[in-house]
Amino acid sequence: MPVALYGPGKVPPPHLSPFVNDEEEGYTPDWAKEVKRLQEAARLARMRASGLLPSSGFVAEEDAA
Repeated sequence: MPVALYGPGKVPPPHLSPFVNDEEEGYTPDWAKEVKRLQEAARLARMRASGLLPSSGFVAEEDAA
């Protein structure tokens, strides 16, 4: 998570409940989408660092989903 969002004097991002299933609710908050995007980017970076993915920097559309 970007730590700059949680600095002194900053308004933190909205709380995302772990007890709500966004798909069942039919609505995914923008911040939840951003968190999922960040998590996927971190997962891909770990895979590249471990040698499981090429380090070309390019991720095909189907690999990003």
